[in-house]
Amino acid sequence: MTLSDMRKAYSSGQSISSMASSKGMSQDALVASMAGAIQKTSPNFSADQAKQVATAIATRTPLQ
Repeated sequence: MTLSDMRKAYSSGQSISSMASSKGMSQDALVASMAGAIQKTSPNFSADQAKQVATAIATRTPLQ
């Protein structure tokens, strides 16, 4: 999925989680991957904090 495709899907109301799901990735795998990246770039985040932020990002949809 290209960045352009992701932007279009997000603009049409899809969350990152639903986009990942359509490509065969579970929400748990997506959140774990995102949480790992968050902790790598922000080591002051605990694992729980990183997971909370990742979950919020993954399930957010644009305001309509």
